[in-house]
Amino acid sequence: MNFQEAHKFFTDLIESDQNFALARYQDGEVALIKNEGINRQTQAYQTDGWEAPAKPTKLGKALADGLSHTENNYYYGIPGKNDFLSVHNYLLSLIPNNNITYGNIFVNANYERTKAFFNGLDKSVNLIASDKGDPDNLPFDVSSFCPFPNDCVNWWEVKGDEFINLMQEYASSISDETFFVSAGPASEVIIDEMYKTNPNNQYIDVGSSLDELFYKRKTRPYMNSNSTYASQVSHFDLPVTVRNYNLGDYFVPEELRGGKCVDIGANVGCFTDKYKDFFSVINYYEPFDPCYKICSEKFKNISNITGYNEAVFSEVTTQSLLRHENNDSGSSALNTELINYEWNPKDVIQDQINCVPFETILERIGGHIDYMKCDCETSEYWLLLGKDLTTINYLAIELHWEMGIEKYTELINYIKQTHELLPGHSDCFTTGRNTECTYRLKA
Repeated sequence: MNFQEAHKFFTDLIESDQNFALARYQDGEVALIKNEGINRQTQAYQTDGWEAPAKPTKLGKALADGLSHTENNYYYGIPGKNDFLSVHNYLLSLIPNNNITYGNIFVNANYERTKAFFNGLDKSVNLIASDKGDPDNLPFDVSSFCPFPNDCVNWWEVKGDEFINLMQEYASSISDETFFVSAGPASEVIIDEMYKTNPNNQYIDVGSSLDELFYKRKTRPYMNSNSTYASQVSHFDLPVTVRNYNLGDYFVPEELRGGKCVDIGANVGCFTDKYKDFFSVINYYEPFDPCYKICSEKFKNISNITGYNEAVFSEVTTQSLLRHENNDSGSSALNTELINYEWNPKDVIQDQINCVPFETILERIGGHIDYMKCDCETSEYWLLLGKDLTTINYLAIELHWEMGIEKYTELINYIKQTHELLPGHSDCFTTGRNTECTYRLKA
């Protein structure tokens, strides 16, 4: 289900008599599990009032232990792929449960729905939340209130065991009721312990979604309807369109028949497929897994074609791949300093992409390239600048305006040191338009 549908699913559950638990693990919880410090320059400290040392903590261990539920009515909320991909993947690797939903389910683009839900909730709630807030501010009935300190990590080192005992007694004394928990990263441990003691209640980590009502002030950017966070939707599968046909207009001279070709940015393999019988060897490079799989299937029985599930860069490294605002797989780009507003650094569609430099590409094809087709969404700058381009006879390239006129001009001037632009082709920079052109090695 999508972000909005998941919100309705859980708010409907809360309004029902069905018992369940929802524990939401985000980057702060993962930092504690990994024994990473939370310093005083973070939102965690400056807004919520908690910090953590860069060493093992009792709360961090308890959070890790809480990732063990397999019950059908125990749910885990985690970041979407576009929220925090590395945290998303890390948590997926630990959770032995398919009941996984969005960690931001009550906030961001769902926040106005959450506020409307709270204001219309006709149900008594047991509340475990900060001792700095006032439950009388809330629009629904609070039948019991257990205050909790903001400095949860340090406090837990001293009082955690005692508090767990208190929560176990609390859970044992009540059945078939609803608990809202808003206690920072301790919320997940509280829900874990209470559920294990008595699963016959509703335990929901509502997090900061209560803050504006509870404190009578805004504590998060998403609470401002004009902020970008207020419209941010979490995705587990980022919407990327993979077209069956995607082919630029590249000139290939007849004199190169039987030569060696490199296809940088193969997408779904249309260029390679068109020229598979023209060139004696084609090595193609495509970093985006869904597109690479299409290419791999398409060329699996063709002996003169070799594919590499890699991106190109100036050196051997790893990078994340970003979705373009047009959602087209052919417009995905590495997250480097050359991208512009068309790529949102949060819209990561694939993490830890292996990148190879020009030298590796050249070595794999035997030290000389008769024809290189290059369409790699600003990475042409990293791939070609400063490299020995005399090893390429023809270079057919899409130059991306998004890298900016300075980098664009720097790259074409470098190419022109060794190559000449074919007659009838233009490499002039035009804002808002990419340029396809072909260069030939100078005699």
